[in-house]
Parts: sequence; structure tokens; C-alpha cells
Amino acid sequence: MIDEKTWSARVRRGFWHYYLRSYPCAASAGIKASNSGDCRVPMTVAGNIILSINLGANSCSAFLRPVDGAPHQPVRALLQPSADFLVMCLGAAFEPKPDQGFLKTQLAMGGYDPDNWSDIAEWFETSRHRYRQAVEVVVGVE
Repeated sequence: MIDEKTWSARVRRGFWHYYLRSYPCAASAGIKASNSGDCRVPMTVAGNIILSINLGANSCSAFLRPVDGAPHQPVRALLQPSADFLVMCLGAAFEPKPDQGFLKTQLAMGGYDPDNWSDIAEWFETSRHRYRQAVEVVVGVE
């Protein structure tokens, strides 16, 4: 019998493989097949802003954040002057909860059901492009 943690990891890896088969160009953006529900995509050449896309059992999400271990303040300072523009482009509130990401959007669809994978992969890919375009307008292409 397989335990729930191992089963979840296999499902997540299966989804990321599905996503990469559906959108092969996503690999060049940093999407990798892994056991994790979280994939981090650099939004700037410097890598100081990351798009985190999350595959959850009950919902999926996308949001901007600093790289692991970095403080949120520099990212906030970079994005804050364009908060209204970003909110308009992404349809998400700017203000994060303490030490969480910025501009979180969600899809109310469970990521562990393979019947949902096509819709989720499309949402992730569309979100990836929307966030990239918005960030490029705000910080420019580095």
C-alpha cells in the first residue's frame, strides 16, 4: 500500500510532466517536473522576482514573490509604485499577508484530479504569460 505523501508526490510529478508535454516552451521558462506542488519561475533576468505557481489538492494559485530566503521589502519597493496597474492587469489584490507573495490569483479546481489537468495547465500557462507581461512593463526587460 502506498502512503498518502508518496501518492501526492507522484500525482504532482505526473501533473508537471503533463504540463510540459502540453506546453513544451514552459521548460525554457524554468518549469520542471518535480514531486513538489510549487514551481518557481524567474520573472526577471536578475531573478529577484519569482512567479510561484502552486498545484493544490483543492485549488491552484499563482503569485509573485522574492527568491527563497530573500526579504519581501525590495520586491514590494519595486512593485508598489505600479500597484494599481498590476492589480488591473492581474485582477488580484496587491497587499500580501506577512511574508507571503504579491498579487495572488486562484483557480478553484483540484490539481490532484487528472480530469482537471488540461484546464489547470492552460490556466498556469496563461497566468505565466500574464504575470510576465505585467512585470516586464513595470520593471522593464533586464
